[in-house]
Amino acid sequence: HGASGITRGFNRYRIRRLRENTFIMWIVVLGIWVVVFGVFQFMKLVQKNGFAKHLPLLNPAYPLLGNGLMFLGKPDHEKFLNLRKLTSIDYPLTRFYLGPRVMVGTTEPEIAQQILTDPAWMDKPFIYEFFELPYGLLTSKYDIWKSHRKALSPAFNMKILQSFIPVFQQFSQKLVDGLAAHPEGTTIDIDADVTTCSLEIVLLTTFGFDSSVIHECKKIGSSIERFFHLISRRVINVHHYNDFIYRWTEDYKQRESLRAYLDNWAKFLLNGVAHRYAARSTEPKEDEDVRKPKIFVDELYTNKMIKFTDKELMDHSFTMVGAGTDTSSNSVAFTLLSLGMYPEVQQKVYEEVMRVYPTDESEFTPE
Repeated sequence: HGASGITRGFNRYRIRRLRENTFIMWIVVLGIWVVVFGVFQFMKLVQKNGFAKHLPLLNPAYPLLGNGLMFLGKPDHEKFLNLRKLTSIDYPLTRFYLGPRVMVGTTEPEIAQQILTDPAWMDKPFIYEFFELPYGLLTSKYDIWKSHRKALSPAFNMKILQSFIPVFQQFSQKLVDGLAAHPEGTTIDIDADVTTCSLEIVLLTTFGFDSSVIHECKKIGSSIERFFHLISRRVINVHHYNDFIYRWTEDYKQRESLRAYLDNWAKFLLNGVAHRYAARSTEPKEDEDVRKPKIFVDELYTNKMIKFTDKELMDHSFTMVGAGTDTSSNSVAFTLLSLGMYPEVQQKVYEEVMRVYPTDESEFTPE
């Protein structure tokens, strides 16, 4: 009995050791696989980023983080200042890294135009995925963008844009009247008024929607600005690129809240105009004037090339209203702010405007 007990104990010991050795072996195999995979991915990334290696790097970049330490834990205004340090007027093109991904920056408008209009650079970089709008003209991948842009391009022709001049004039006057109501010397947030004005113009010119029937334009405009701001914050915070990590942040909670509000409002907008297109068809109606220019929403619902799905309608609506409002309002607000900061330039602009439009009754023309 003693010998058999020793044998059983020894066998159990051998089995336990075998299991331990097997476990260690799999850990080693897994570790080797992770290292090999990591090296492969790193070499692949180095090769992918190689096209920019000849460009000057103005600030030290570190593995995985790139230039991310310039933004990590910094307040927004300091992040903006550091972002400016990544490019220089002394160099037409520079490179920097957001995480392990290489970025190319320029301060030359001519170079920027050449890049943005080159057919070889039509696809969107990964940061556009942060919008989670896979079918919007601003955010979609090239294949989707190409077909949708072709289908919707009639809504952006010059004849339609020129027909909107009275609308631009009407709401510009409304903006001026609103600003004039502020007591002289009062400090105001010019962005809020300009954003509301831009939103009202976009709604009327792209969707034929009269914003006077709602009382939320200011809230909607500020929500759009805040949504774009949160996306911008994620772009320069490389540790937020990972979806799992980002979902634990306060920015994610705010973005989801804003997205839910704006999605609901986009549905309200579509429901408000959908009755005009009771029977959505790619076939033209007998009494339809094919020569009559169509605004953006007309092309969405009656397009002869594509019958857009509900998801595509939502993404296009969100993108058009959001991007149209954001770009227009930022441009106008920045211009007004700059004129306020430089009174001598403001005076020159005023004199030029008065030469072209000497009275309030002066006619506005495309020229």
